[in-house]
Amino acid sequence: MFLVDTSVWVRCLEKDNPLGVDCVRAIKKLKASGEELWTCAQVVIELWAVCSRPREANGLGFDAETIDKIVTDILLIAPHLDEPVDIGPRWRRFAVRYAPSGKPCHDLRLVTLADAYGIDRILTCNASDLKRFTEIKAVHPSEV
Repeated sequence: MFLVDTSVWVRCLEKDNPLGVDCVRAIKKLKASGEELWTCAQVVIELWAVCSRPREANGLGFDAETIDKIVTDILLIAPHLDEPVDIGPRWRRFAVRYAPSGKPCHDLRLVTLADAYGIDRILTCNASDLKRFTEIKAVHPSEV
C-alpha cells in the first residue's frame, strides 16, 4: 500500500515538468501490479491550493471546476482515507519523538495518517524530506 503525496499528483499535471513522466509511469506501474494507492484530506487540500494558485505564484492557475474534476479522477485511482478520530494525539506522540519544526510538521501528519492505516510507503517527489521518519519508506517515482 502507498499513500500518494501531493508532489506526485502535481507533477502528473505539469505537462512541461520532466518528473511528470516518472510520476505518471509510477502510478500506472503500481496500479498494474495490484498495489493499493491512497490519498487523504491533506493531499487534496494541498493539491487544490497549488492548482488554484496563479502560475506567476508557482501554481497551475486552474479554475474550481477543473480542479474538482482532477480530484474526482484522482479519487478513482487512489481512494480517500478518512482521518482517524485520534489523529491529533497520534501526531503529537510522533512530534515528541521527532521534534519537527516548520514544514516537516505537515510531512509528519502524512506519516501519522499512513501509520494509523498500516501504510508503510509514501510515494513522493520529496523523499529526502521524509527519510527521518522510520515508520514509513519514502519512495521516489523514479524508484518504482
